[in-house]
Amino acid sequence: MPSFLYQRIIVIGSTSSGKSTLAEKLAKRFDLNFIDLDALHWEPGWQEAPLEVFRKRVETATRAPAWAVAGNYHIVRDLVWHKAEVIIWLDYSLPRILWQLTHRTFKRWWTREILWGSNRENLWSHFKLWSDESLYHWLFKTYWRRKREYPILLALPEHRHLKLIRFSRPHETDEWLKLFDREPTMNIEFVKLTKPTAEIAAAFSQWENDPELIPLIRPNPSMEALLRKDSVSINDIEERIKHNRIYLIYLTGQLIGTMDYEVDPAHLYKKETSTAWLGILIGEEAGRGRGIGYLALQYLEAQIKLEGIKRIELGVFEFNTHAVKLYKKLGYRELARIEGFTYWQDKMWQDIRMEKYI
Repeated sequence: MPSFLYQRIIVIGSTSSGKSTLAEKLAKRFDLNFIDLDALHWEPGWQEAPLEVFRKRVETATRAPAWAVAGNYHIVRDLVWHKAEVIIWLDYSLPRILWQLTHRTFKRWWTREILWGSNRENLWSHFKLWSDESLYHWLFKTYWRRKREYPILLALPEHRHLKLIRFSRPHETDEWLKLFDREPTMNIEFVKLTKPTAEIAAAFSQWENDPELIPLIRPNPSMEALLRKDSVSINDIEERIKHNRIYLIYLTGQLIGTMDYEVDPAHLYKKETSTAWLGILIGEEAGRGRGIGYLALQYLEAQIKLEGIKRIELGVFEFNTHAVKLYKKLGYRELARIEGFTYWQDKMWQDIRMEKYI
């Protein structure tokens, strides 16, 4: 199962974006302390804790070596952000946030849910849109401000150590979370390649010279090129690692494939900075047709997102209809078609370029 690289996480976003829900899920999944800043801030009767009390509570809570914090309070940002390793920003649309706020408010009011000690939702106060007590008032007051402020804050020198994971739709968050919540029916493992071995080089050489895979994994301008075979050495892979982030795919301990990405390569169709060029190869037949490629691509996208990269581009030959369907299912859209790109079955085929913003 894919692992998460970070031990100190902050989840930010507008009110009712789902910060606490996500932070608590991550805390349970990875055995972290869950810290809800609202719980540390609010006293009984909806009274705010004195500033020095609130800051002391936050400072004490974040002394733990591993935690997931939910909240946006700027008055304790200096205590939390410099300790954190990654920020997850739930940057959902305003209509979506409004729906979630309304649903949550009515649910809490109807069920008389107790919040942070002895507090309960006061339905009427939230519909007094002119009042500071209203979360609707607070949402409209802060929504656009946060969208402007967060990129500026994250660019500050004191925050440049933070990795950013940014989701624009709840579906994206759910799909990403499934990578870690999933109870796998197959023992799949993804491992970053740092030091190639003779066994790994042999596997790469076998896959890249497999007559069934050659038409799918490289452009071949002619029949002669299609028949060409090149061995892959340890040195060859070491050269690739200098430019590509390479991950190995294991199924029940057996190496069955590889995937990689390169940042801003020269062959991008759309010359847009902060773009990852993505590739995947399931080399062993035992790994094909079982949904492993789908899981692997989701994992690779998560790694790309952790690096702060905003866009992915890839190429797929037009006769590889199975791969085209898979990429569309994952949210990639067609960007362009390059005519006469590769030779196969006595004709030249297009290369379909696809893209996805993350």
